[in-house]
Amino acid sequence: MNKVEQLTNLGGFPMTQYTLDFMQQSYRGALGALANLVGSAVIVSGMEENGNIVGNGWISYNGELLPFTGGPKQSTWIIEEATENRLFADQVSRTVYFTRKARFAAGGIPYSSLQRIDTLIGLKSTLAAMEARISQQIDRVWKRGDIIEIDCSGDYLAANFDGSGLGRNERTGWAICNGNNGTRNRGGRFPIGYDPFRWEYNVIGNMGGQETVSLSVGQLPPHMHKGATLVSARGNPDDGGARDSANNNFYINAAREQEAKYRHTLDTTYTGSGEAHENRPPYIVSLWIMKL
Repeated sequence: MNKVEQLTNLGGFPMTQYTLDFMQQSYRGALGALANLVGSAVIVSGMEENGNIVGNGWISYNGELLPFTGGPKQSTWIIEEATENRLFADQVSRTVYFTRKARFAAGGIPYSSLQRIDTLIGLKSTLAAMEARISQQIDRVWKRGDIIEIDCSGDYLAANFDGSGLGRNERTGWAICNGNNGTRNRGGRFPIGYDPFRWEYNVIGNMGGQETVSLSVGQLPPHMHKGATLVSARGNPDDGGARDSANNNFYINAAREQEAKYRHTLDTTYTGSGEAHENRPPYIVSLWIMKL
């Protein structure tokens, strides 16, 4: 902060208009910054109420710190400015002193618009109480065993979870669902809804399913492979001849062609290698964490 030194030096400080302006600008800028920090329409100090009487104090209004003159409490207040003139060396009277203050008066600014701020120590206590209330609200929202899914980076994991998966920093009270810290290992698994009427899903925590599967014969759809062979035979049957009726002892062989067909069963050659196939839908990897 700006300052002027050697004012009390017996050597005789050269007090000039520049010196006075320097001093005024130094404190005016600093006080204006503090007023902006506090905010507008704020009771900075004092103005304690005793019955219907309001004590003196200070307020911040529109970037300006102002003394407030107390008195009987009214519904409105005003800012008034008093001026004083001084006769200069050139014999000209000029307005040089401006005194600004706030006080109760009719037709002014509503007194209810002024808000009282706490001290820094009081604010510290207020913040601690707020933090406790927020923690209580969070505990009401998230119960032990609640699980959420988060999308984060490796750096976030390292900063907010230890090697066992226990949460820290902003994830204090949570743990990665990796089988440690009282969690079930959900890594690489899809969740499925509880169903009391299906034995696979009627116990919370049951695990099942496979990432890949090889079909058994019983899982194949009904089908058949076509295959056939045809065998043809040609010749004279045993009963194809006859003797003559005159007993001439000769045999007449009445040859005829007759073709016979036969159906046979057969095995085809093998096809396919029996490799397991993908059994998962399209997926995206995220992180499951549980409230402890």
